Amino acid sequence: MLQHLSGPLPWLEDATAGHGLSYAEIAFAIGLLSLMAVINAFGVAFFAPLNSSLTIFKVLVPVVVGTIIMIDRFEGANFSAQPSFIPYG
Repeated sequence: MLQHLSGPLPWLEDATAGHGLSYAEIAFAIGLLSLMAVINAFGVAFFAPLNSSLTIFKVLVPVVVGTIIMIDRFEGANFSAQPSFIPYG
């Protein structure tokens, strides 16, 4: 992520640091990681109550649809003894 930000923020790119990070990059990375952690924590707190409602909805819809299909397509004649599965053999 720091490589992508080095274009608009040229101070993030330090040629003297070699392959490692400069102190400015380390500080920026720590701040960016802290910001992402805070955003994630708020997101979890926001979606936790919503998740229960969505889970109930996701279970309830297939159960209702399945029940409606079974009631609509139920044929009592399918449970009789005649005709049998293989009547002649």
